[in-house]
Amino acid sequence: MQQWLFAVRLITSHPGSIASTQLAKDIGVTQDTAWHMMTRLAQFIGKSSIRFSDDEKAALIDQLVQRRFEQDQPLQSSAVSPPEQAVCAGGPSYG
Repeated sequence: MQQWLFAVRLITSHPGSIASTQLAKDIGVTQDTAWHMMTRLAQFIGKSSIRFSDDEKAALIDQLVQRRFEQDQPLQSSAVSPPEQAVCAGGPSYG
C-alpha cells in the first residue's frame, strides 16, 4: 500500500508527466510494475492513457479522497486491492 501512496504522490506532484521508468526508480519497483500502477490509476479516473494533465492529477486525488469518505467502515489492508483502497487507510480514526 505504501508504494501505491508514494506513486500517487509522485504522479500528482511531478511537473508535467512522469515516465514509468522514473517512477520505478523512485519507488523501488520494476518498470513493468510502475507502468501497471500508472495504468490502474489512470483507469480509476476513466482514462486510457498514463499521461496525466494537471486537471487529471486533481481528479485522481479528488476521487481517491471521495472514495475514502464514502466508506462506511474502516478499510482493511487486504479488503480491496489498490488503487480502490483509500489514500487515508491506516491513518488515525476520527469516528
